[in-house]
Amino acid sequence: MDPSRRQTLVFPLVNEVRSHPHEVWKVRAPALAICAVGTMQRAYGWLTPDSTRWQAIVAWSRQAEAAKRAECRQFQRRVPRGQSLTLDAGHFVLLDRRDAVVKAIRRFFHTVLLPP
Repeated sequence: MDPSRRQTLVFPLVNEVRSHPHEVWKVRAPALAICAVGTMQRAYGWLTPDSTRWQAIVAWSRQAEAAKRAECRQFQRRVPRGQSLTLDAGHFVLLDRRDAVVKAIRRFFHTVLLPP
């Protein structure tokens, strides 16, 4: 898909998602959070230190990583029956870290379906 078409489809979705808070800690059922906290190198591997955008991406990446980690910690504190897994992964965490995600899902289902 060409970039202009992609932007036409993605931006309204992003605006909708950001239009109101998603308070996942209101969940009372058992929940599993897979926290993909990717590094700048993972997200922007094609950039190099001599790139004109390098410093901006480094600063943004640090802020984004800190925000993602804080959100995951908040989930752990506020979801009474929640479990979480934090991984160095990007948007495609289910593909990038498949084995770790599958193991976490199996462990989660085992504790939910077969509690001690």
